[in-house]
Amino acid sequence: MKKYKEMTNRKTTLVQYFYVGAMLLFYFSYILLDNYRLHQSEKWKSTNNLTLEDVQTIQQLASLNAVFEWLFIVLFIIGALFFLYKKNREKLVQFIILNVCFFAALFLISYISSFFLRSPIGNLTQPLFPTAFLLVLLMVYSFLISLNKRLRKSI
Repeated sequence: MKKYKEMTNRKTTLVQYFYVGAMLLFYFSYILLDNYRLHQSEKWKSTNNLTLEDVQTIQQLASLNAVFEWLFIVLFIIGALFFLYKKNREKLVQFIILNVCFFAALFLISYISSFFLRSPIGNLTQPLFPTAFLLVLLMVYSFLISLNKRLRKSI
C-alpha cells in the first residue's frame, strides 16, 4: 500500500511539473510574441503605406498571440478537469493552491517585466484574468463540495 501511495504521489508530482512547465512555455511565448508585435508596430507606424505583407504579418502575429493565450487557458481547464475527474478533494485543493501561487508569481513577474519591455502590464497579464476567474469558480466549487460533505455528516 505504501509503494502505491509513493507511485501515485510521484505521478501527481510529475503531472504538476509538466503542467507548470507547459503553462510557463505558453505564457512566456505569449509575452515574447506580444513584445515582438509591439516592437514591430513602431516600425509599421513610421511607414506611410503598409504593404499587403505587413498587414498579413500583423494578422498572423495577432492570431498566434491569441493561440498562445488560448493554450494557456485550455491547459488550465484540462488540469482542473483532470483533478475534478479524480474526485480527490485533497488533490484538487493542491491544484488550487499551486495555481494561486503560480498566478501570483506570474503577475509579479509581469509587473516587473512591464518596466523593461514594451508591453504594458495589461497585455502581460491578459492570459491570467480568464484563468484567475476560472480558478475562483473552482475555489467556490471546492468550498461548496466541502460544505455539502460537512452538512451530510452533521445530519
